[in-house]
Amino acid sequence: MKHFNFLIFLFAPMLFSQELTPIDTADFATRKMLVAEYKTAFEIFNDKINKKHKGRIKRELRDIYEFSQEEFIRTIEKREFILDARFTEYISTLSDKLNTKLNTNDVSDFKILVSRSNNPNAYCMPGDILVINIGLFRFFNNEEQLLSVICHELGHKQLRHPENTLLSKVTLNNSEALKARLRNIERKKVGQNDEAFALMKNILYSEGGKRRIEEQQADSLGYLLFRKMGLPNSSFLEALYLLKEFDSIPSIEIVQKDYETLFDLSEQPFKDQWLEVEDFSKYNYSFYKEKISADSLKTHPELEERILKLKKDFSELNNPLIPEPKIDTSSTFYKLKLVANQEVITNYIEKEDYGKGIYFNIARLIDEPKNDYLKKLLGQNFLLLYEAKKQYTFNKYVAYVTPEMEDESYIRYLSFLWNLNLDEMKNISDYYLQN
Repeated sequence: MKHFNFLIFLFAPMLFSQELTPIDTADFATRKMLVAEYKTAFEIFNDKINKKHKGRIKRELRDIYEFSQEEFIRTIEKREFILDARFTEYISTLSDKLNTKLNTNDVSDFKILVSRSNNPNAYCMPGDILVINIGLFRFFNNEEQLLSVICHELGHKQLRHPENTLLSKVTLNNSEALKARLRNIERKKVGQNDEAFALMKNILYSEGGKRRIEEQQADSLGYLLFRKMGLPNSSFLEALYLLKEFDSIPSIEIVQKDYETLFDLSEQPFKDQWLEVEDFSKYNYSFYKEKISADSLKTHPELEERILKLKKDFSELNNPLIPEPKIDTSSTFYKLKLVANQEVITNYIEKEDYGKGIYFNIARLIDEPKNDYLKKLLGQNFLLLYEAKKQYTFNKYVAYVTPEMEDESYIRYLSFLWNLNLDEMKNISDYYLQN
């Protein structure tokens, strides 16, 4: 299991003392306007697809695009994008900077939205849509690093990677070579499963390889755009180095004493069995053999590989990195960073990932045991779990413990949630809501 991004705790003590205003996602009128805007944009995009392609390929592309567009509209309606003026106005200023410096239609047509996702990531969608996760504000230290990610995604757009990837898949599905291979497999009397699996594996590996090449291409073009803006060359690499750290940050550790402190209540004493973890050694997994390499399926090359490729292609990036300047606490970026840090727990809950939300809630409360806001939030979050368990939807919001998990603290935490019964959850919720 990948470790979560735990840098949020570097800022935790200052967040609630500043009483930052929560992110506003309840503006129904703005969301309604946004939905109308994107529906119009999608109609124009789909019309271009219909004119550009023919026959079965056109029909399949149209069906896939329409489905993904409907899903995107639903994410807007479900308030997964941040429409808070502090973020939208800042993104607008970044777009203006990009337009002024790069002076290209590829930028002016780019629509940038901020997602509530805590992962430091971004993605480019067909139809000139860039989604920036709020996690990038938490994880980066300045605007230049954020712009490096935007330039990388602009690289994907200029190279038409999102559209080409989908077209390649649809073209392959309709190719005579693939159809002939499938007919041969169907005619076989023995070994059908092995043949079909080998075919699927080859397709997956091929697609993964293409996407890794596309990532490196977007890095190179993104860096050229970044350099054209007159931004410090080193900031582009700094962003990649920071993202590289994401997978190596040590995990939170919540120990038994912490659970006893938080959940030993006057009307419900702590129970040791709440922390019992299932013994997976009793199960025999030796019969299972890994047939598909996870490394071969990766669409993003390892960040170290991407950094080395950039240094090889651009000699100026081999210069020693300039020591990063002190964080400008007066900048708009820094102010949004604080807001993003404050919203970590809420973001998980808004995205209905209650398990992770409560985990962060507990960890922060351990550091700030007298924080009334965190206590009330814990009560509200346990109430959500209680309602889910009552409706038999608990597994929708809380992951199962699985043997491949590596983080002992998180395994203990998930076991704790699964071991609680309905009444015990309700008692915890009531205690923290009333105190």
